[in-house]
Amino acid sequence: MKLQSDHRPPPYLNRRDQYRLLAMVGVLCLVMFAIKYAAQPSAWHWLVPPESEQARMAPRLEEIDFRVSSQNHTTLAADAFRVVETLDHGDVDGEESESTSVEVDVASDVLSLIEDNTVGLRRKELEAYELMLSRIDGLSDDERSKVAQDDIAFTVLMLQSEDYRGRLITVRGDLRRLTEFPAPKESDFDTLYEGWLFTRDSGTNPYRIVFTQRPNDVPLSESLDPPVQVEVTGYFFKRYGYASQGGQHVAPLLLSKLPLVIPTPSRVSGDGSELRNIMLVSIGLITLAVVGLGTWFFLSDRRYRRSRLSELAAARLDASADDLAALNQVPTVDTDRPFTSDPVEPPQPVK
Repeated sequence: MKLQSDHRPPPYLNRRDQYRLLAMVGVLCLVMFAIKYAAQPSAWHWLVPPESEQARMAPRLEEIDFRVSSQNHTTLAADAFRVVETLDHGDVDGEESESTSVEVDVASDVLSLIEDNTVGLRRKELEAYELMLSRIDGLSDDERSKVAQDDIAFTVLMLQSEDYRGRLITVRGDLRRLTEFPAPKESDFDTLYEGWLFTRDSGTNPYRIVFTQRPNDVPLSESLDPPVQVEVTGYFFKRYGYASQGGQHVAPLLLSKLPLVIPTPSRVSGDGSELRNIMLVSIGLITLAVVGLGTWFFLSDRRYRRSRLSELAAARLDASADDLAALNQVPTVDTDRPFTSDPVEPPQPVK
């Protein structure tokens, strides 16, 4: 028997559903735009400052040989600073030492006497050592900042020391040790200070820096805890060899005047860093948007279920009275006895 069919037009979206679909398309476009924007490295410079071009192209730490030259067969105690006595260089003219104009460049004949990968200072290196200390101590902050380079990577200094010897270099990092030691004989200074500076690209390998002056806000300590963030400008002297717990090691030696302490905002403010506040505000806005969107959908569905349109949509799925009557007249067969001639009880009326 042919059942009665109801030829009705296909359902269409109401105005509220159309708005909802358009909102979902807009959110999808916004997410795609955010993904494209986040894929650009410049979008994250506020979180991770970009490195200089030379730092990105710098060799890796694995390519550096930190061993001391085999020609130096004398050893020192752990963390010792040795200065070999030199011949008498004579007194420096007092009028010349008080001159306000100080040269920055160091003569190449003086630099040629410096030898890398040796423990301590050699006798022939003392002239260049004292000259650089005197000049860096006499330079003003402006003179140092105009000449110094701040884009020289740690690995570049270790592998190309001859190219940067005697040049002013600026490094920034964590000062984790600051001690004092007596200056060499016949030096213009009575006491010098040695610091260990760790930068982002040096890893666990320190810069060894000799200061002519001690900063008032940094205490003398074998281990500064927490470390002090500083900026240091000084002459690159050589790859200096020293004794450590793992054996003899080499590190870049810089001769500087005074470290510039960089204030840390996170330690000054008591309510957290700026980055943490930005992240909390972003998470709060995203959570508020998700909760608001979900509430809007829930209330919209609730209003729709109570509307006349919902009742009409549900009524379209109900069977008509003629269809129910036709189903009651359809004969049924027991699937357990398909080939028997036993009479089958008439079906119960469908209600």
